[in-house]
Amino acid sequence: MYLLNTVHRRISGAPIVVERSCSGVKEIFPICRKQVTGRLPNTDVVKLSQSARIVVPLNLALDDQILGWAVNRAIYRITFIFSCIVSSAFSGQVVAWGADAHRASGEIAWQLLEVPVQTEVKRLLKLKGETTLAEAGTWADRMRSNDAYDWVGPLHYINLPVAWDSYDKSRDCPEHGCILDAIKVNRAKLTDKSLSDIERAEALLFLVHFVEDIHQPMHTGLREDRGGNDVMVEFFGEATNLHALWDTHLPRRFINDWKAFATEEVDRLDRREVLRTAAGEPELWLQESHRLAHMNAYTDTSVLGEAYYDKNREVIALRLRQGGIRLAAVLNEALR
Repeated sequence: MYLLNTVHRRISGAPIVVERSCSGVKEIFPICRKQVTGRLPNTDVVKLSQSARIVVPLNLALDDQILGWAVNRAIYRITFIFSCIVSSAFSGQVVAWGADAHRASGEIAWQLLEVPVQTEVKRLLKLKGETTLAEAGTWADRMRSNDAYDWVGPLHYINLPVAWDSYDKSRDCPEHGCILDAIKVNRAKLTDKSLSDIERAEALLFLVHFVEDIHQPMHTGLREDRGGNDVMVEFFGEATNLHALWDTHLPRRFINDWKAFATEEVDRLDRREVLRTAAGEPELWLQESHRLAHMNAYTDTSVLGEAYYDKNREVIALRLRQGGIRLAAVLNEALR
């Protein structure tokens, strides 16, 4: 979940030089401590140790979004560093909530499902080799290494401007898709019993992931910084970027056991909160995330610590809880 620090580009056929630092993550990803050399199709890997220098020959000028996609797809194919770098189609955006955050939200949803719906969810998940709803929330991210799912990259997010108050598909959702449209499409597929079970099972996997993703505020971030991926920050002395901070660094400071966290959150719920939260539609979830992105996530300082954490700890917990409640409501309606 760690992104490229800098991309230096020269057009007119000159090579693109990409540099990435593993600083701050060496203790988590041991591969960052190693020096590795190798070759990719059309890509020279000059060196990988605490930094990586990738030269990608291109013969035409590309806009920043397509550049990010091309570079990240090339890097992702270096399988021995996949734990350090995550690809995302078109914008090169980092993946969604970290795996444990997805699992926590999925477990909250599971505990709120009606028993017959739990049975149907298990049946559909089994068709795709998945065993639990909690783990199923990570499936769409796991598919990023599968070229057959390259088209899914842009569906994990939507880029919105600061001055924005309501969703207009023709204006806000690009031709290649966005997260709000993906939720609606897969919700309809899951409900449609004229489709094959395997089609509905895949729709379920996408739906779970995208409902959880839309509750991560930085998945509605600015296009110009790729949802915070280009906003470099230091969090308790660790170098990262704003998107990865919300994906992983903030949640992991207070979620030591995702299943225990989920159970505690469900135990604290009352009927009124569940009904109030479940009543919203995806447009509302999007508005909430957009507001939180600009009120809580984006900041004027790049050195963050206790004050930023204290401000946002409960926001993270709230969004995981809301994502779980709403996912349960969507599945209960679609599968009952």
